[in-house]
Amino acid sequence: MKRNTDPQIMRTVREQAKEIHSLFLKCLHANSAGVRLLKLKTVSMMALSLLLGGMTLVGDAKGRTNAPITTSAGTDLAGVDLETMVQAFEDQEGLKPIAGGSTVSGQPFIWVRFTVKNNGLENAGKFTSKAVVYHNGIKITDPVAETMTLNALQSRTLPMVRINTAGRSGPISAVLVADLGNFVKETNESNNKAETSFNVANKF
Repeated sequence: MKRNTDPQIMRTVREQAKEIHSLFLKCLHANSAGVRLLKLKTVSMMALSLLLGGMTLVGDAKGRTNAPITTSAGTDLAGVDLETMVQAFEDQEGLKPIAGGSTVSGQPFIWVRFTVKNNGLENAGKFTSKAVVYHNGIKITDPVAETMTLNALQSRTLPMVRINTAGRSGPISAVLVADLGNFVKETNESNNKAETSFNVANKF
């Protein structure tokens, strides 16, 4: 079998292999069995992701070594692709999602989860993400902007935000923007902003 030596593929595989090796060493030095088990599960998932990702990369590059690796939507995975997601819930555990455009009543609090993901196969350098929540177009929750970095295929969920909806009626919108100022070069700049909107109808 001819070995695929595409530089981009080999570099990505080596970087992910180094991450798995580093995490495995931390497992060996964990202070408790519970922590070791958790870390070992993470290592196993990362190894599976590396195996499947490597198979996809090699298969996609076969016969066209210099061609970019893309998704069905045409996004070039070889670079950085930051994507944002916003979800609202009736409970703090995130088990009762609120559908966009729906109306919620009788809930004194609503919780919102903000997530940033790097869909690309290259690490994203330092960038800033900002979340904000509006009620009737007026800013009611303004968390501090988060500065972060994301490795290839890594995601980060910001702390859950609690919104006091007691006595409020009308539309609520939660917005998240990643890479403020567009300092990170991305293969897809169209998915850096996400928003969810719903209505509350509380009288208490």
